[in-house]
Amino acid sequence: MSEPRWIQFFEQPPIPGRKTRIWLIAAKDGQGLLGRIAWYGAWRKYIFAPTLHAATVYEERCLRDIAEFIEIRTTEHRLALAAACAAEKEKQ
Repeated sequence: MSEPRWIQFFEQPPIPGRKTRIWLIAAKDGQGLLGRIAWYGAWRKYIFAPTLHAATVYEERCLRDIAEFIEIRTTEHRLALAAACAAEKEKQ
Protein backbone atom coordinates (compact mmCIF):
# COMPACT_ATOMS: atom_id res chain seq x y z
CA MET A 1 0.00 0.00 0.00
CA SER A 2 1.39 3.38 -0.95
CA GLU A 3 1.39 6.31 1.45
CA PRO A 4 -2.05 7.95 1.47
CA ARG A 5 -1.94 11.56 0.26
CA TRP A 6 -4.69 13.16 2.34
CA ILE A 7 -5.36 10.82 5.26
CA GLN A 8 -3.45 8.92 7.93
CA PHE A 9 -4.27 5.81 9.95
CA PHE A 10 -3.58 5.45 13.68
CA GLU A 11 -4.03 2.22 15.59
CA GLN A 12 -6.15 2.74 18.68
CA PRO A 13 -4.71 1.25 21.88
CA PRO A 14 -6.15 -2.22 22.56
CA ILE A 15 -9.40 -2.37 24.51
CA PRO A 16 -9.42 -5.06 27.23
CA GLY A 17 -11.64 -7.94 26.19
CA ARG A 18 -11.80 -6.89 22.53
CA LYS A 19 -10.42 -9.48 20.11
CA THR A 20 -9.97 -7.23 17.07
CA ARG A 21 -8.05 -4.05 16.38
CA ILE A 22 -9.36 -0.54 15.66
CA TRP A 23 -7.75 2.20 13.56
CA LEU A 24 -8.66 5.86 13.53
CA ILE A 25 -8.51 7.88 10.31
CA ALA A 26 -7.53 11.53 10.42
CA ALA A 27 -6.97 14.19 7.78
CA LYS A 28 -3.31 15.05 7.29
CA ASP A 29 -4.19 18.74 7.19
CA GLY A 30 -5.23 18.64 10.84
CA GLN A 31 -8.95 18.93 10.21
CA GLY A 32 -9.62 16.20 12.73
CA LEU A 33 -10.99 12.69 12.98
CA LEU A 34 -12.75 11.37 9.88
CA GLY A 35 -13.81 7.98 11.18
CA ARG A 36 -12.57 4.58 12.23
CA ILE A 37 -11.97 1.13 10.85
CA ALA A 38 -13.26 -1.66 13.06
CA TRP A 39 -14.31 -5.29 12.81
CA TYR A 40 -17.98 -5.77 11.89
CA GLY A 41 -19.00 -9.23 12.99
CA ALA A 42 -22.18 -9.43 10.90
CA TRP A 43 -20.11 -9.12 7.71
CA ARG A 44 -17.02 -10.85 9.15
CA LYS A 45 -14.70 -8.12 7.90
CA TYR A 46 -13.32 -4.70 8.77
CA ILE A 47 -15.47 -1.69 7.84
CA PHE A 48 -15.10 2.09 7.71
CA ALA A 49 -17.42 4.04 10.00
CA PRO A 50 -17.32 7.79 9.34
CA THR A 51 -17.49 10.12 12.31
CA LEU A 52 -20.92 11.46 13.19
CA HIS A 53 -19.54 14.63 14.77
CA ALA A 54 -18.84 16.49 11.54
CA ALA A 55 -19.69 16.31 7.86
CA THR A 56 -16.87 14.70 5.92
CA VAL A 57 -16.12 14.55 2.21
CA TYR A 58 -13.88 12.16 0.28
CA GLU A 59 -12.44 12.10 -3.19
CA GLU A 60 -11.70 8.92 -5.10
CA ARG A 61 -8.09 8.52 -3.93
CA CYS A 62 -9.11 8.79 -0.26
CA LEU A 63 -11.81 6.18 -0.79
CA ARG A 64 -9.34 3.85 -2.54
CA ASP A 65 -6.84 4.28 0.30
CA ILE A 66 -9.50 3.43 2.86
CA ALA A 67 -10.75 0.44 0.84
CA GLU A 68 -7.21 -0.90 0.34
CA PHE A 69 -6.45 -0.52 4.06
CA ILE A 70 -9.64 -2.44 4.92
CA GLU A 71 -8.82 -5.22 2.46
CA ILE A 72 -5.29 -5.61 3.84
CA ARG A 73 -6.42 -5.67 7.48
CA THR A 74 -9.26 -8.12 6.76
CA THR A 75 -6.85 -10.46 4.96
CA GLU A 76 -4.34 -10.23 7.83
CA HIS A 77 -7.08 -10.99 10.35
CA ARG A 78 -8.33 -14.01 8.40
CA LEU A 79 -4.80 -15.38 7.94
CA ALA A 80 -4.08 -15.00 11.66
CA LEU A 81 -7.34 -16.77 12.50
CA ALA A 82 -6.55 -19.61 10.08
CA ALA A 83 -3.07 -19.99 11.60
CA ALA A 84 -4.54 -20.09 15.11
CA CYS A 85 -7.05 -22.76 14.03
CA ALA A 86 -4.30 -24.82 12.41
CA ALA A 87 -2.17 -24.57 15.56
CA GLU A 88 -5.13 -25.67 17.67
CA LYS A 89 -5.70 -28.70 15.42
CA GLU A 90 -2.03 -29.68 15.77
CA LYS A 91 -2.41 -29.72 19.55
CA GLN A 92 -5.21 -32.28 19.33
